[in-house]
Amino acid sequence: MSSDLQTLAHRLSVPAELQASWNLVVRGIESHMLTPEDLPDLLHELQAGRDYVLDELGFELLDGQMRISFLDEKIFVDAESLIALLQSLREHQAAEVAQS
Repeated sequence: MSSDLQTLAHRLSVPAELQASWNLVVRGIESHMLTPEDLPDLLHELQAGRDYVLDELGFELLDGQMRISFLDEKIFVDAESLIALLQSLREHQAAEVAQS
């Protein structure tokens, strides 16, 4: 199921300004740190304004920005934009599950 999430993450259309941060999300999926089961909780916590950490993959909210960290890499991105992209991933995942 995680490979399905990985495939969906690679297929999403990602704006150029989010590409570097999205690459960290994808690497977290590829490393099995972010699983399909984690995605609803991640979105819930971020939408509630709370940080979320999964092993070495972290999402920290800081004054409208989000710092995504994966292992020793850190990237800042607009929080709302990345949450919207994660929500899109979740919706695609749910649609694919409904079709199977």
